[in-house]
Amino acid sequence: MFNNARYVHIENSAINFAMQTHKTLGLQLLLQRTASGAAHDSAQFESHAPCHPMTRQMVLLRIMDWVNAAEQRSNILWLRGPAGAGKSSISKTVCSSCREAGILGGSFSFLRNVQQLNNSRCLVATLACQLAIAFPELAERIKEVVGQDPSILDKTIDQQLQKLAIDPEPWPPS
Repeated sequence: MFNNARYVHIENSAINFAMQTHKTLGLQLLLQRTASGAAHDSAQFESHAPCHPMTRQMVLLRIMDWVNAAEQRSNILWLRGPAGAGKSSISKTVCSSCREAGILGGSFSFLRNVQQLNNSRCLVATLACQLAIAFPELAERIKEVVGQDPSILDKTIDQQLQKLAIDPEPWPPS
């Protein structure tokens, strides 16, 4: 005798298993492409001190105004300048402030003398992984995107950012 309820249950289990397999694959692929040590608080940047109190106040204020702005012209703020200008200290200070406020999605610091950190190949995967950790409600969607299209990690930075950091629902995280 054929049991429709059992058949539906098995079919749903197969679909759920397939979806979980996609997500697991997506997570594995994402982790393989991340740059360990890229985050502002990694041991790699331990020697980079945050800004000394009462220094860089105008720069920090301008950046935090951008962070807290309700309407922004850009979703990404690039901090650049000549060697020794204090970019690492400024970024470490801003990231620490944002983490304390519960609004840091992720950070990536480039280092010229570290292979994984001297190019942009791992940038988006690393940020997507950090976003998934910071905002668990995004984790399932990010893993699903990579699982359904593993080639996304080989696309342009613009396409990766769009699919892994801008498009995933729910956004913005609550």
